[in-house]
Amino acid sequence: MLTWRDSETRSSNTTRSANTTPTSNGSFMLNFFPASFNSDTIAVLVGPYGDERAYSQLVAAQDGWTAWRDTDDGARVYVWCHDEATTFTRDRFQPATVTLAENPPLFCRVMLDGIGRHLQSRGFMPANRNAYANWSVGNLLTALEVPGFVPDQRVGLFPKIIVASFITRFTGQEPVVGLIIDIAYTTRLDVPVSELLTTGFDVRGRYVKPLWATDVGGTFADRAVGRVARVDGTRLVLDDLRDRNLEQIDSASCVLVPDRSTLQDYLRHLHPRHFRAVQPALQRKLTNFIAPKEKLRLIEGFAGQRLVGVDGETLPLASKLSVRFGPAVNPTADADTFRATELLAPAFSFDPESAKTSPHADAGLNKYGPYSRIRMQRQTPRILVLAPQSFQGHVEHFVQMFQGGVRGYERTYNGFRMKYRLTGLQVMEHYFHWDNQPAKDAYYNAAVHALDETTDYALCFVVISEDFKKLPPSENPYFVCKALLLSFGITVQDVRVETLRQPEASLQWTVNTIALASYAKLGGAPFVLRTRQLRHHELVFGIGRSIERAHGSRLGAAQQIIGFTTVFRSDGDYVLNACTPYTDFTNYARRLEEVVLRSVTEVAETEGIGEGETIRLIFHVYKRTGRREVDAIQNAIAKLTRYRIEFALLHVNDSHDFKLFDRTNPGSSDQYGRLNESAALIPPRRLMVEIGPRERLVNFIGPQQYRRRGTPAPVRFTLDRASTFRDLDYLVQQAYDFSLMSWRSFNPGTQPVTVFYSELMAGMNSRLRQLVPWNQEIIKTKLKRKLWFI
Repeated sequence: MLTWRDSETRSSNTTRSANTTPTSNGSFMLNFFPASFNSDTIAVLVGPYGDERAYSQLVAAQDGWTAWRDTDDGARVYVWCHDEATTFTRDRFQPATVTLAENPPLFCRVMLDGIGRHLQSRGFMPANRNAYANWSVGNLLTALEVPGFVPDQRVGLFPKIIVASFITRFTGQEPVVGLIIDIAYTTRLDVPVSELLTTGFDVRGRYVKPLWATDVGGTFADRAVGRVARVDGTRLVLDDLRDRNLEQIDSASCVLVPDRSTLQDYLRHLHPRHFRAVQPALQRKLTNFIAPKEKLRLIEGFAGQRLVGVDGETLPLASKLSVRFGPAVNPTADADTFRATELLAPAFSFDPESAKTSPHADAGLNKYGPYSRIRMQRQTPRILVLAPQSFQGHVEHFVQMFQGGVRGYERTYNGFRMKYRLTGLQVMEHYFHWDNQPAKDAYYNAAVHALDETTDYALCFVVISEDFKKLPPSENPYFVCKALLLSFGITVQDVRVETLRQPEASLQWTVNTIALASYAKLGGAPFVLRTRQLRHHELVFGIGRSIERAHGSRLGAAQQIIGFTTVFRSDGDYVLNACTPYTDFTNYARRLEEVVLRSVTEVAETEGIGEGETIRLIFHVYKRTGRREVDAIQNAIAKLTRYRIEFALLHVNDSHDFKLFDRTNPGSSDQYGRLNESAALIPPRRLMVEIGPRERLVNFIGPQQYRRRGTPAPVRFTLDRASTFRDLDYLVQQAYDFSLMSWRSFNPGTQPVTVFYSELMAGMNSRLRQLVPWNQEIIKTKLKRKLWFI
């Protein structure tokens, strides 16, 4: 039995519990398999790195031995022989013996190298870095029970085995080395493009990669080289190039990049009679394959059956060194290593002057009204609605529900003015004719016409179609209108007409969510987080990014757009301070220093922080932290001489290979008590596992949040060594709490709002700066306190 469930997702009248721990019966499983080496030493040869050319030549000459450049000391190269019969002689390389305690990364590299050779000897091929696939077994396409369907053996969906090393060292103990094992899938479409052309398959607009056996294949090993612009005889003319010197490629020497969309089009074209049966059958197979229950079975089966030597146990790695792997780690409450605990469920605050709190944001909002009701209650916001005449009936219904509530579901949503305690509300509807002209022109002209009458609007609903999301920002009516309206200081909320066509039982939740985001875009604070009593002032920074490329490009030059969000603690509540304009990665460190200086100065003035008082700065960063962040923070601190400042730098990472499972979870029950087995083995939200003194895993997606999208990964938190505030459990609890602070939705988030808002803002800036008019300086003034980007 579990000791907790997702209390913040329920509407029952529960209270914030004490910090309890999960059961200690070993029900949880982490996909980490500890390694046990037959020796804690390895015989190697050590030599100088030299330069990249010399090292590349050394690696290319590998024959019965492996060369590896030390990750901690880049000037050093290690070489080890695979067996005792192999010898290695090179000038300036000397024999040495290295212990596991001295260099755990070396043992990890030897381990991964040995596993790679072992798997390839058994028919596996490298799929990408630290991943392998066996094209002779496990094809989901050939496993379909569709009469008459016989796929090409070079085509299919195959299991992809991911093996990654992990090193940790718990206090007072020797280093722990082992394997993270995960199972995903990879798509194969190894039919030369020349063959596809003979069948009439249209390859234009699709990316190609060279065959391994070609000269180009050796250079670009399994990577896309470009997109097919046109076919010229047997040659493919490419655009969106990886290499400008490769503008053409022979159709017989390349294959299509095998994404799911291309595979589906291939099956539809080559198997037209069977496609209607194949497509849903394949989707069912894939859904089952990536579900937690099947993933766990495959992971444990691979570890137990494939990662063993000829004796059924030890796996040879190098001369006189072998390894065996223990069972997967079972985190428990009383463990000395990989300890499992439960995070607290946060409470929400709805009044800055009194203790009006609730464990549930929506229920508390209904009971107490919004946190900023005193500041906002005398306002009568004017809202503009822009919609084509062809949407008018559904839009009028939406406006009526938004203003007066959803009939029969008033307990969920009773109208914007009532729920958010406003004195008044004005909604001005503007319907326009949209004929054969481009959508962006029709919407833009309608917005201009509405603004010619008055610009006295605080918010605009732009009613759009689902199809618009396929358009580039410069052609998308939503972004075109958003850029124009924001230039007047008017925030924008999109409403999709397809959503408005749902029954009212569904619309109650949609309208309630739109109202929440709308209130935030008007500058209101629906709710904030209630904190524990603290002695010091805190300012929390979120740093997130968006990758910007030309629309439709995969290989064009990419630019990282970075945004910043700041939150501070005021009278026991965490309050959103500001969302700062984006920067590019080149200016990232300088802008981070500026944001720290300005934010600390503003909050110190607002909160009356006196000279000599302590301020704690906490940073949630989307990337692995390093000198760039540390130097910027320390430079800012050196200039803030009025205060005593401590800081914590926390990497918030959802791109890793760790997975958590709960063997006692049979699934989740719906509102009628029916068991949904698709959520089986999903661990509860708020589960935290210690994977090292500076690292934690936290499960943000429990059975109640699971949406049948594979096996969710926990969020990995890593505390930078340079941090001067080091209470990691406190920091992780706070970061988890911030996942419920989003004003975009009442649903629990999957990452802290500090990072989430920063990513949203960076992404929106990335799209809007492709448009005219758009001046990001507007968000420093009129929009500074408004969540214009959510």
